Amino acid sequence: MSPEQLDQLGKATGSAADTLFLTRMQEHDEGAADMAQGELANGSNPEVKVLAQSIITSQTAEIAQMRALVDRLGRSAAWPGGVDRNSWPTVCSVARRRAGGERPV
Repeated sequence: MSPEQLDQLGKATGSAADTLFLTRMQEHDEGAADMAQGELANGSNPEVKVLAQSIITSQTAEIAQMRALVDRLGRSAAWPGGVDRNSWPTVCSVARRRAGGERPV
């Protein structure tokens, strides 16, 4: 997470803080699952591969839980700093991933 994103998270309150936290954590967990997929594809140590599979399983479950919570919090939650939710970079990158687009690096 960039310093600016940490600052935004630190300034957010209420449901905006909840939604921003969940969005950032979802991004983090997606990165962990991606890394674990790489280990399964390229690694050689059986113990590490078992751990990688465990990470994929747990992170996938957490991502689903976070998505459900964000949906329950409502799509119209205010975002910190007056940022339009539809232009929020993380939300856009998640939408691109769901639509089969590239994952930003």
